[in-house]
Amino acid sequence: MLKAVYTKQLLNNFSTAKFCGVSPFHSLRKLAQKSSTISSVKEANPETYIVNSLSNPTVPRPRRELIDPLILPRFADPKNVWWKSPVVHAWIHNFENATAMGIIELSKNVFGLPLREDILFRALRYEESWRAQGTESTKSLGQVRGSTRKVFPQKGRGKARVGTRRSPIFKGGYTVHGAKPHDKSIDIPQKLYNLSIKTALSTKFAQDQLLIVDELAVDTVEKLKMINKLKKFDLFGRKVCMLYGNDEPNRLLVRVADQFKTVSGKGKEKQLFVANAREISVSPLLDTEILVLDKAAVEILEEMYTEDRSDDYDELLEFKNND
Repeated sequence: MLKAVYTKQLLNNFSTAKFCGVSPFHSLRKLAQKSSTISSVKEANPETYIVNSLSNPTVPRPRRELIDPLILPRFADPKNVWWKSPVVHAWIHNFENATAMGIIELSKNVFGLPLREDILFRALRYEESWRAQGTESTKSLGQVRGSTRKVFPQKGRGKARVGTRRSPIFKGGYTVHGAKPHDKSIDIPQKLYNLSIKTALSTKFAQDQLLIVDELAVDTVEKLKMINKLKKFDLFGRKVCMLYGNDEPNRLLVRVADQFKTVSGKGKEKQLFVANAREISVSPLLDTEILVLDKAAVEILEEMYTEDRSDDYDELLEFKNND
């Protein structure tokens, strides 16, 4: 009964304050502080008593039992070998029916590196320089059309001397230090570029944008069947990069991928990028939303970019055997 009376009083106070120009929450706070002094009714088991924070803001909740850190279970790994595991795990799916086949181990040196934006930036600048034509050209003094006679006398005009109409201060004159055709490509160390590719692959893995399948192959060039296959993986309407590991590509896959064109709009058709894993670069990895690799492509990437870390494998196997 007491609770019903105070609830009705709270609602009346709220509506009155709303129409009087006073903040209703200020009135609620005052009334809540007043009602918190009523603590005569207590249940038999205070631990199961749920306190209303609005009507009883000052009533403390029962404290939870603290766990002694000395009795916490500890992982017996003095050399910290397990957390230095050289592999990360990912699901491998069937490309035909999009079902999970199992778990595959990926090299941590290729798919588990931290994000380095500076490395990716330098790699993107390096790849963009490949596409720079460097064919821009401006005319020098000897290439500009015009007479070589002196336009005005040297003295007597009270103005600056002028030797030729082809001067850069006049319209149609030559350009000072103008651009000439040249090679615009820049160079970065090979180790730095390899690190950028591994960083891009690790970024795709960390963002859950990496899909691994058993084999990238199709048996028909029908576009509708490829669309249904992409919808099973929830890839239709996304920019997808597919990398295969075989030396000879699946020609049917390439032909059906050429039929996809980019259509503006969310959920619309997007272009498919298909290439060999040995021709990987940073730009398509970051430009596309989803990266699809087959098992052969994973083996090639790990073979190309994995450093020798056999000691870590030996320590991990030794730890597992002792455990």
